[in-house]
Amino acid sequence: MLLPRAIEWAAMAPSKAQGHYRLKALIRFAQYARADDARHEVPPDSIFGHHRQRPLPFIFTPADIGRLLEAASRLGPAGSLRPHMYRTLIALLASTGLRISEALALRFDDITPDGLLICKTKFHKERLVPLHETAVDGLEHYLIHRRRVGGADNHVFISLRGQGVRYYTVYETFRSLVKALKLEPATGRPRPNFHGLRHTFAVRALEACPQGRDRINRCWLYQPISVTRGPQIPIGTLRPHPS
Repeated sequence: MLLPRAIEWAAMAPSKAQGHYRLKALIRFAQYARADDARHEVPPDSIFGHHRQRPLPFIFTPADIGRLLEAASRLGPAGSLRPHMYRTLIALLASTGLRISEALALRFDDITPDGLLICKTKFHKERLVPLHETAVDGLEHYLIHRRRVGGADNHVFISLRGQGVRYYTVYETFRSLVKALKLEPATGRPRPNFHGLRHTFAVRALEACPQGRDRINRCWLYQPISVTRGPQIPIGTLRPHPS
């Protein structure tokens, strides 16, 4: 491996952080290749500067998620859409592995008979997320309440003002639920957040997959095509909540 070309390829990444990860992959490959052929050059790991390690995710237990959903159901104001909205949002994140930004961007037209059409993804690609029947039931139950509110805004999840709910608003509410339920870990441990729900879904999906790399690849959430074929795990977190 030639050092200038390797560094040039890593530098073509869309961000400095991704360039750093590309470089790390090249370093590991170069170290492996150099063991057989000393002509391979190993790139230095400081080209893109120091990069902060990603924090470890918080993995929610089924009991944690159940408590979150019950607490969300008790949110006020009484008789408003808000408790239904937060219960369904949290359940949807836990049962599909969606990013919070993707869930908040959902509109009515994105709900199809085949699943959720995710248009605003992290990498600007579209994908289809199939839903388990329990998730479908829960989402349909929520939509009954959502359509009663009406309004010109066609976001699935809206604020009390009838507009697409903002990230900061749901973040603060989620944090208050976590604090009230005392889910906060000891200092230095991973903290519960929306991304932890996504990681939790990934962990549960892998646990439910058959053994063997090839079989896991077929079962895994992301496939090298535009359609997501996630493992349909009947976790039941989106069952209708009694009105």
